[in-house]
Amino acid sequence: MIFRKEFVKPILEGKKTQSRRKWKKPLVKEGRIYKARTSYTSDYFAEILVNRVFKQKLGEMTEEDAKKEGCESLEEFKRVWERVTGEKWNPDEEVWVVEFSVVNRKNDDRSRERE
Repeated sequence: MIFRKEFVKPILEGKKTQSRRKWKKPLVKEGRIYKARTSYTSDYFAEILVNRVFKQKLGEMTEEDAKKEGCESLEEFKRVWERVTGEKWNPDEEVWVVEFSVVNRKNDDRSRERE
């Protein structure tokens, strides 16, 4: 999965455990491990286990969801969403929510036993 560079640290620290995506259909599957990268050509910075994938309207997000996105509040997440997507916040927009956990950091073999 591709993430912006600004999200690498919150992901590695376990602060960002959700990602909302504007996909037509889910591009990841629950129970699978994916390499987390900052671009298609970059090396991965972690391996993440997709725990859950579901659809949600942006307006259904809670403060807790915003924290799982690595933000301090829902208002902060709205600003990040608009900056990242280049679009106005639309509470009726349906997105895919990917819940994940880091199972292995690059150059960290402690979690490899889970693979």
